[in-house]
Amino acid sequence: MDMRQYKYPIPVRHKQKIPFTPNIVVPQEFKAWNDQIGRSEEELNRYILRGSDYEDLLVEAWATNVHRSVSIEGNPLPIEEVRRLTRNSLAGKVEHKPDWPRQEVLNHLQVYAELDSWGHDWTVDAIQKLHRFLMSDSPPEVASVIRPGELRSGTEPGEVTSRTDESEVLFVTAPGTHVREELESLMVWVNTHAPGLHPIIAATILFHEFESIHPFEDGNGRTGRVLFQIYLQTHGLPNSHLCLVEQELMRDLETYYDVLAITDYEYSQARLAGALESYTTLIGHFTISILTSYRTAAEKCRQKDVSKDLTETAKRIIVEAKRMRGWFSLAEAVGWVSGCSQSTVSNYLNELTRIEVMQVRGETKSRRFAYADPLRNFHVAPPSGAAGSQSAIKPDSMEPVGPPT
Repeated sequence: MDMRQYKYPIPVRHKQKIPFTPNIVVPQEFKAWNDQIGRSEEELNRYILRGSDYEDLLVEAWATNVHRSVSIEGNPLPIEEVRRLTRNSLAGKVEHKPDWPRQEVLNHLQVYAELDSWGHDWTVDAIQKLHRFLMSDSPPEVASVIRPGELRSGTEPGEVTSRTDESEVLFVTAPGTHVREELESLMVWVNTHAPGLHPIIAATILFHEFESIHPFEDGNGRTGRVLFQIYLQTHGLPNSHLCLVEQELMRDLETYYDVLAITDYEYSQARLAGALESYTTLIGHFTISILTSYRTAAEKCRQKDVSKDLTETAKRIIVEAKRMRGWFSLAEAVGWVSGCSQSTVSNYLNELTRIEVMQVRGETKSRRFAYADPLRNFHVAPPSGAAGSQSAIKPDSMEPVGPPT
């Protein structure tokens, strides 16, 4: 992407957009890119992984995305520590009284584990709740700056500078007095027009406008990137949480901020000229980033795929086990396949357990099986300051993510 045509792409200069009625022009290559993403999504659905391999994939994706998102905002934890926190959370090991950098990571992981439940309510109140949750249990000196869940106030536009160079302004935001009205206008668009668009297009525009408004004193980038993940996950790309999306989006931070800024620049120039604005550059950057992350995830799964070694009967049992969304008995499994005796089905289940595709608990008649799911034991201590947030995960009743099949 050639940025040389833009003399001063940074900062992002917000322009009021009420009502929000964007003119969307996608790159000519979008259909080809989207077709490739769709094929990778289907591949991720076909592959069958051992539980330990799927856990490794999940740890790497979540830890990398969370670390990338929080580290550019000043969180000092190294990637190795974020991986440790992620793996321990999947194992149900609770961190007691963590410091703020670790608590921030744990807050993000909790939302990642519940992306589907966060994607049902697109309102200003829901966004405030998400921000409050992500910033919960921050120390007083941090909370006094972030003001978890509180929208910005003030009559003048705000300026957000780089954490590494305070002379570099990254965002010139909406005035605090306009924030609620602008967010409400954006949410109207999300609920009425976005469902008719491809999820990548809708999520990208949602993210950009959220960042352009910059509704909170701090934590806007982190909250916006989680909103982006939530939208993709709940609107047609359910395997996006396995992909290193945020790493690809922010692989080059200068380009990342320039693309956000260019979109508002093009918008203002078009309005001055009486022309239609375009989101082409923005959509192109985000789509390529998603495509790259999907290709990487699909290749990792292909290398660990065990489906080629399984019979069609075994695959049928796996499909039904996933649909079961919980523990099942041998008798229930016998009912899923025709022409197989109880002994034969038992042998299949034992073999699938041996290769870690299935989990088992109990003995003899009380024996129960389940599809291996790294999220089954996921647990973090809920932040004390997250009152009104989504409910904590209950391992046996949660909506399973499950390994790709």
